[in-house]
Amino acid sequence: MNEDKSKARPVRRILIVEDEATLSFFLAYSLMSEVEDYEVVTSRDGETAVGKMEEKPFDVVISDIVLPQMDGLSLLRETRKQWPLTKVILMTAYGSSEVRTRAGEMGAFAYIEKPFVYTKMRDLIIQALQARDAGSAGSLSLEGMDAAAGMTQSPKQDTGVRSRPAAGGEA
Repeated sequence: MNEDKSKARPVRRILIVEDEATLSFFLAYSLMSEVEDYEVVTSRDGETAVGKMEEKPFDVVISDIVLPQMDGLSLLRETRKQWPLTKVILMTAYGSSEVRTRAGEMGAFAYIEKPFVYTKMRDLIIQALQARDAGSAGSLSLEGMDAAAGMTQSPKQDTGVRSRPAAGGEA
C-alpha cells in the first residue's frame, strides 16, 4: 500500500546553543525522545552555531546569553539578519529586566531564566514553531514572554530543570 508522503509533517530543525554540556544534552535528549519529527543539533558557542545555520537553516534556535566567542545577543542579531523567520529563544541564569527588554527589542521570540521547568521550554518551542509556520517574523510581547515562561512577580521561583519521566519509568 502506498503511503501519502504529502501528509507527513516536516522534520523541524532545532539548534541548541549552550556551553554547559549537561543542560545541552538534557534539552536535546528530551526533545528528541518526545517528538519524532525534531532534528536537534547542539553547539557550544555562537560562532559555531552561525556556521551550522549557514550549512542548513533551523526553525528554532535556543541559545544561552553568556557564551564563549559570540554571546547570545550577538547570535540573536545575526540570526534575525540572515534568517528572519528563524525563531530565537534566549535563556540565561543571569537575567535582568534590562536584558529581557533588550532581547525583546532585538527580536527574540522568547526569553526564559534558568532554572526553568522543561515543559515551559517545550511549550515555548511549540509556540515558536507555530509562529514560524504562520510566517510571523515577530516575537512574543514582554508580557507574553513572561506568561509563556510561567513567570510571575518572582521569576526564579522554580527550583530546577525537570522533565517528564521516560516511558515506563518513574520520576
